[in-house]
Amino acid sequence: YTEEWRAHRRVVHSALLRCCQQSLHGVIERQALHLRKVQKTISSCGNLSWNVASSRDLTKLGLFTTQVLMDYQGTAADLSEDFTVAASNVITTLAFGKEYDKTSSELQELHSCLNEIVGLWGSSWISALDSFPLLRKLPNPVFARLLKEVARRDEIIKQHLRDYKLQDNKKADAIMGSLLQAFDKQNNAEQGQLLTDVHVHMTTVDLLIGGTETTAAWLNWTVAFLLHRPEVQTRVYEELCTVLEERYPKYSDRHRLPVLSSVISEVLRLRPVAPLAVPHRAIRDSSISGYFIPKNTVIIPNLFGAHHDPAVWSEPYSFKPERFLEGGGGSARSLMPFGGGARLCLGESLAKMELFLFTAYLLRDFEFILPERGAPLPDLTGLASVVLKIEAYRVVARPRPLTEP
Repeated sequence: YTEEWRAHRRVVHSALLRCCQQSLHGVIERQALHLRKVQKTISSCGNLSWNVASSRDLTKLGLFTTQVLMDYQGTAADLSEDFTVAASNVITTLAFGKEYDKTSSELQELHSCLNEIVGLWGSSWISALDSFPLLRKLPNPVFARLLKEVARRDEIIKQHLRDYKLQDNKKADAIMGSLLQAFDKQNNAEQGQLLTDVHVHMTTVDLLIGGTETTAAWLNWTVAFLLHRPEVQTRVYEELCTVLEERYPKYSDRHRLPVLSSVISEVLRLRPVAPLAVPHRAIRDSSISGYFIPKNTVIIPNLFGAHHDPAVWSEPYSFKPERFLEGGGGSARSLMPFGGGARLCLGESLAKMELFLFTAYLLRDFEFILPERGAPLPDLTGLASVVLKIEAYRVVARPRPLTEP
């Protein structure tokens, strides 16, 4: 780990921590209400009461509310794109102080680009390049497409950075502002330019890819698993009603909601959205279980394998949130969905807050059911890629009577 890498990580961690402490809860809450309000609009349930902290929080959601899901009319729909918009808006709001509605051409271009990149990364044509770098010199149409999409992504990010720098009233709590200030401070302290605009650029890329696709994929997995075990969904709803009564959850409530927390942990265990963690490198000769690991060996942790190890987890392939409840036999200490070591995911705190609040808001207000009796349940196999996604499925989000336990 070079001094440049350490300085970069230190600055990014500090900026994320500062911005998350100041504004994260409100940003995620708005997007969770965003999803909820859209569903309420399309369901035409005018009798449902709202317990919203401030109507001002909802004014930014108008276009999304009236335009995005109106065509559903309470019928079955694939919610993956709506989850992606919500997760993306958390990141773009934190990064640039900017939110989008689903019909935004900017958002559509960004999503199409990121989806294409994530899909191409999972291709065997690209995976082979890691093992055989010389293949880069041979014609590779998939690699050419990837380079084209990366160039498009970089231009989108550069435009965001240019727009942000030109703003007269920059968002004080935007990560971009914190990063630029921190980088200037770091470089002045070091009396040399360790960190440049390239670092700001790539930090933004990591936030967008790591904070959008993964969260949206996880929400899709959660709904799918709950369709397979509807009684668990009922238990979560009853817990929310009993503990919180009529108010909406805050992140500080997570320790009072063990059933909800157990569902989140179990989905993270069964389907870590990044099944292989980012590569590490051995900084000295080491050994693991008697196997010699020479210095500089590249190590790729298999999170999916660790989460399905029968020596650690009973019935490792079964969806059993109760394993994380008291006496259930599971241990949160054995979970590592965000990787580990020096390259532990910097967005872990952000992700945990997103997963908790999105899930709590959605399950408080909606019962997710199959489109019709006898309809097939979602396929839980998953689609092999850099981000582990579920095959598209349709679901009905039926509003719950908020006044009933």
